Amino acid sequence: MSKLKQHPWNARIARSPERIREIASSMAGSRQYHPLAVTKDPAEPGTYFIFDGDTRFKAAELLNWPDIWVLEGHVDASSPLDVYVQSFRHTEDTDPIPQIDMGIRWAQLISEKLATQEQLAERLGYHQATISRMLSFSRFPERIQAFMRENKERFPYSVAGVLVSAIDSRTEEELLALCQRIVTEEISRRAIESLLKEKKQTARAPRKAAVISKPIRLGESQVGMLRTYETGAIEFKVQEAASIDEKVLAELVDLLGAAVELVSTGETNLRQALINKLTAPEKAPKK
Repeated sequence: MSKLKQHPWNARIARSPERIREIASSMAGSRQYHPLAVTKDPAEPGTYFIFDGDTRFKAAELLNWPDIWVLEGHVDASSPLDVYVQSFRHTEDTDPIPQIDMGIRWAQLISEKLATQEQLAERLGYHQATISRMLSFSRFPERIQAFMRENKERFPYSVAGVLVSAIDSRTEEELLALCQRIVTEEISRRAIESLLKEKKQTARAPRKAAVISKPIRLGESQVGMLRTYETGAIEFKVQEAASIDEKVLAELVDLLGAAVELVSTGETNLRQALINKLTAPEKAPKK
C-alpha cells in the first residue's frame, strides 16, 4: 500500500465517502475480487501510480490494509492523456463516470494544452460536438458543479449545454436556485430553454428611437451613420469596408479626436473652441 499513489490525471474526479465506505464494507467481508491497475512512476522508482481502482485503494486505506492485490499495466505515466484514456476505459467498464467529471477533466486537459478536442474525440470515441457540450460543465462555479454532481440524473450534458447561457446573466445564488428548481420540479431541457428565453426577453430593455439619424454616403452607397438618442447617447459608425480615402479618414479621426479633447476639458463653447484649435498655427518643434 505504501508504494501506491493516485495519478493526478485519473478519470474520476470525485467519489463520495458513502461509496468508499460501501466498498470497504464489501472488501472487509469478502476480501478483494479485482486487482488495482497500476503503472510505474519513472520519477520515483519503486512506486506506482494507480490508473484503475482508486475507490478500492481508498477503501483499503480505511480498513488499514498493509498490502493490496495489483496488476501492472503498460501506461506511460508521464503522459496525462495516456493515463486519462486508460483510466477512463477501465473505470467506464466497472462504474460509469459522471458526465460532469468527464467535462471538467476534459476542460482541464485542453486548458493546460495536454490534449485537443480532436484528440479526445478520437481516443475516447465521442463526436466533437458532444465533447464541446460536455465542456460546458467546467464553466459553472464549484458550488453549482457540486449540486449537479449530487443530482447527476437531472443534469446530463444536454442540460448543462443549455444552462451555460445563464451564467453571465445570473448571480451564483440565482443560478443555484434555478438548478434546485430544475430538480424539485423535474423541469425538462425544452422547458429550461423556454425559461431562459423568457428571462432574456424580460431583461432586454427596449431600444430608444434615434432623435437624429444622419447617413454618411459616398455616391449612392451608405458607408456609415451618425445617431443621437433620447438618453443622450451618441453613435458614430463607419463601415470597415467603406472605400473612404485614407487621407480623408485620417482627417476625420483628427477632427473627432480634437472634439473629444475639448469635451474632456469641460469646454462649453465647443464650436468656437474647435475652430480656434483647428486654425491655430502649429508650434515649431523644439530643437
